[in-house]
Amino acid sequence: MGCYPISNQDCLSGFKLPAPNPWVFLKRRMDLIICARKNALASDVKLMRTILRLVAAIFFVVAGTFHFLRPEMYLQIMPPYFPAPQLLVAVSGAAEIAGGIGLLIRPWRRPAGWGLITLLIAVFPANIYMLQHPGQFHFATWMLLARLPLQGVFIAWIWFVAIQRPLQEEITS
Repeated sequence: MGCYPISNQDCLSGFKLPAPNPWVFLKRRMDLIICARKNALASDVKLMRTILRLVAAIFFVVAGTFHFLRPEMYLQIMPPYFPAPQLLVAVSGAAEIAGGIGLLIRPWRRPAGWGLITLLIAVFPANIYMLQHPGQFHFATWMLLARLPLQGVFIAWIWFVAIQRPLQEEITS
């Protein structure tokens, strides 16, 4: 049957009365079950993607806001070899806020996702700097070490909620 419908109604519309051959009937039944399961899976993934997108948007807007409310916290982790640290803190804060808002607006979602991934890569030297100078910060060394791979988790998260094609688009393509 090759059923890749958008809704369960599409599954049912392709289902016909049993054929004289019982194997054909069973195959059509299995197609119907598989079709319904694919739709349920697509709905689950869509809901998870929506919730994770909202959480990411809140996270980045709040983190970006703190760049302006508590800039000294971000200036402290800025490697000294970076020029204009105050400007970089403000620009990265504005980028986090814009990216977080962009995740919520469908036409801006993909560009916002690419921007946030670029930002996460750009701030990675600050994470390395913190690990190289743990005495300057009020975090345990294991936390600073764990923060490095966490950047990859954030990048994958943004990829999933903003850039990767949703499952239903893949099914209908």
